[in-house]
Amino acid sequence: MLLYKVNIFSSQSIPQANHMDFPIPSKERIDQIASWLSETPGHFGPTATDRAAWLPYSDTPEAKKIIAQAESVVGTPIPELPDELYLQFLRIGNRSNYERVYFQRQRDRLFPLVQAEVLEYKGRFLEAIEKELNAFFNEKSWVLPAHDGDLWNFNGTAPYADLFCSDFCATLAIYDWWLQDKLQPTTRKRIREEVERRMFAAYRHVIRTGEITRGQWWTVGGNNWNSVCHSQLVIAAMILMEDRHDRAEILAAVEKAMPFFTAGYSADGYCTEGMGYWGYGYGRFLILAETVLMMTGGKLSLYDNETLHNVAAFARDIQIEENCCPAFADCGVGISPSPDDIAIIQYRYPDAVLRAVPPRTEITNVPMLTVIRCFDKRPYPPAGVPLDGQLPPRKLYPLANIYVGRSTMNGRHFGVAFKTGHNAEEHNHNDIGSFTVVLNRHQFFLDPGGEPYTKRTFSPQRYEGQMLNSFGHMVPIVGGKLQSPGRQSHGTFISTDFTDDVDTIVADIAPAYPEAKELVSLKRTFTFNRKEQTLTVRDDVEFTSPQTFETALVSYDELTVNGSTVTASYQNVAVSATVSTEGAGLALTEGIVENPNARSPKRIAVKLDKPVQKGAIVIRFQIAK
Repeated sequence: MLLYKVNIFSSQSIPQANHMDFPIPSKERIDQIASWLSETPGHFGPTATDRAAWLPYSDTPEAKKIIAQAESVVGTPIPELPDELYLQFLRIGNRSNYERVYFQRQRDRLFPLVQAEVLEYKGRFLEAIEKELNAFFNEKSWVLPAHDGDLWNFNGTAPYADLFCSDFCATLAIYDWWLQDKLQPTTRKRIREEVERRMFAAYRHVIRTGEITRGQWWTVGGNNWNSVCHSQLVIAAMILMEDRHDRAEILAAVEKAMPFFTAGYSADGYCTEGMGYWGYGYGRFLILAETVLMMTGGKLSLYDNETLHNVAAFARDIQIEENCCPAFADCGVGISPSPDDIAIIQYRYPDAVLRAVPPRTEITNVPMLTVIRCFDKRPYPPAGVPLDGQLPPRKLYPLANIYVGRSTMNGRHFGVAFKTGHNAEEHNHNDIGSFTVVLNRHQFFLDPGGEPYTKRTFSPQRYEGQMLNSFGHMVPIVGGKLQSPGRQSHGTFISTDFTDDVDTIVADIAPAYPEAKELVSLKRTFTFNRKEQTLTVRDDVEFTSPQTFETALVSYDELTVNGSTVTASYQNVAVSATVSTEGAGLALTEGIVENPNARSPKRIAVKLDKPVQKGAIVIRFQIAK
């Protein structure tokens, strides 16, 4: 949301263009939306000339930090982004070298300069701002190399916007609004020309012809790209497009695009991309929806959708304990919901939050977030939202086949999460049957999350990475075979039995192993005893002929092995996993999950010590100390 007065109304490489057309908005709908818009472009926070609005934030610790950072930038050389740095991704697969400088120039140089000028309004940063902007104007591409596989942006063949180009376009539009004629006329003209060339032109072609060209796949995408790119595009359009019919055309197209975004979630609200990408994708949807409401005087709402209501509750319901979420898919361990997102949700879907979130008023190094926090004033607490709340004993996503169980006894918070799903999810890992065990907000045995992104991560070689294939997850290896990618590789909760004390789920995960030709059946039984604070995971397997069978224990913690018990320890607290077998003996082998350029999780292979035609591995997790 990029608003300072709002009424309350009732990652990756570029895929090929989708084999569908964009649903072109009708002239009648565009005309109707145009009638709701103002004659002049919209506003995003007060301009720098409104000193009364900015003064309360000009003498805060955050302001002093930003001004000091801006002072350190003035007079220093602008880091270069040479062609060879851009081309490193295609040549050697490295994306971090270019991105480090790209984001440094935006976030560590240009933003503090602009924000400092807005806070002070003395003109002493204007010259440096102009230099930084001109340097960006002259860059061949604002798209990341990882998203420009054919170099259409780099070569100027057919520019299009990715996540970060669209973000920068919106940021420039906000800078233009804040600073107004403090920027040189030639600079303001160049902002409009560059945003038109790098983002608006390609998008306009899509929504007027229905043809989804390469690079514009996100217009009908079902993941975070759709909402992120559209939110930034709308912000830029509402500020930079003078003609209200041009602005209305953009909003009418967004109205057509959002059902594709919504379809990326299960109807019960589960986000397969994980908490981190929920915050990125759904968080930008919130900004988009709020912007549309404000610009149309509340007449056009993107909120009227039950799935999006359920997705809003994902931030609450996926937490195993408060601020502790499983790292399924490309999520990172330790990611939790953003209070800024919850602060918006509590006014739109009051029943989707655990408790009211007090307003934050600190300026930040993200211009859009500064506008939201400082100038979007709403009554607090929001009507219908409790000031306190407690997570329930469980959450089941019946359509997505995801379960979260919770237990609190004697001051100890013990919880688990368990998933099946399928192996063609957004930001997918081959992880059918994966689970996480948590004690007092620490994940002892876990799904280890994603790997640092490289060229391989979003390529046909994606599942060569052990963090992404099933080797790196606490799931079986069947007859020497890992899980296969694709929607046909899936798991299903075939039965659930929930009581006050014990929750039991039986999952059929055999379809995740189509290459294991001798496999007859494979069932994982997940029993969470909240009264005893234990978890038992039982795998029952049957083959047509004797085959090898194993599963794994994965942890980032210190592990000790004592007989058939593996203990994970962290800060004088520990969780143990005791293994028993049927049909053969037990063998435990210590190793790691390879995670280049990052911390590698420890992995204990839990194996039957000989091939079996029928057997079982049972692991019981409990608090050790």
